[in-house]
Amino acid sequence: MSKKKKSKSLWIWPGAGPAPTTETSIKSQSFSILSYLIYIVREAVQNTTDAWNFLFFGKSEKELEQSPAEIFFDFDEVKKPSEPWFSGLSEARRELNKQNIEGYDGKINYKKISFLKIVDENTGGIQGDLNKRESDWWNFVLNWGKSNKRKAKSSTSGSKGIGRIAFTLSSDCGAVFVLSKRNQNETILSGLANLTSTTVGKEYKAPSAIFAEEEKGDVWKLHDLGKSFLNDFKIQELKGKKDTGTALVIPYPKKELINDK
Repeated sequence: MSKKKKSKSLWIWPGAGPAPTTETSIKSQSFSILSYLIYIVREAVQNTTDAWNFLFFGKSEKELEQSPAEIFFDFDEVKKPSEPWFSGLSEARRELNKQNIEGYDGKINYKKISFLKIVDENTGGIQGDLNKRESDWWNFVLNWGKSNKRKAKSSTSGSKGIGRIAFTLSSDCGAVFVLSKRNQNETILSGLANLTSTTVGKEYKAPSAIFAEEEKGDVWKLHDLGKSFLNDFKIQELKGKKDTGTALVIPYPKKELINDK
């Protein structure tokens, strides 16, 4: 009788290797509710503006008026997830809790997912070569604390990645998913989660996890799960053939962010 094959984790908690590690320096307790909202909205709008300006740089005023960028904010829930969206990350958080590391004792129902989605449309998505670490895509997904703004006249610039930290700090599991639809045939998906570096077995782990399939040099091979993610997280804005843009999904947003009126 053949044994049932164990499904592969969607999140990877990599080893830190010999490089120095840096934990998230800004703790969630230092943010007021207003600060969360200001950073989330400001960073999201700035990212949308930069992407749209780059896509339409040099176009006429008439062309700009005919192709406006739009940005949407919404809270919702995934009723029946089609994928184990937190496999690998949930185990990492349980390990940290087992080691009595502060901040990982909160119980999260990984089968009933609440989320805040931030979607921009008609921006071309986050561009960049998936095989180059310093491309726009990997600068956004991996290089936190470093500005991902293009060195171009179309960029509005901004602080050195400080605003982006608010995305993960706004999540009870310290995570954010990043989906970008760049054209009809290319929808890419990844994510980052804050953890705490510690030794597990004989390996010293990094202070973050990545939503990816496997290591690929200094970047990652991504899961081909864009269609499932669009459906589960109800990202209707990017389902059309000609739609382009980026969706940031903050899972389990902190209750202080949700208006229960």
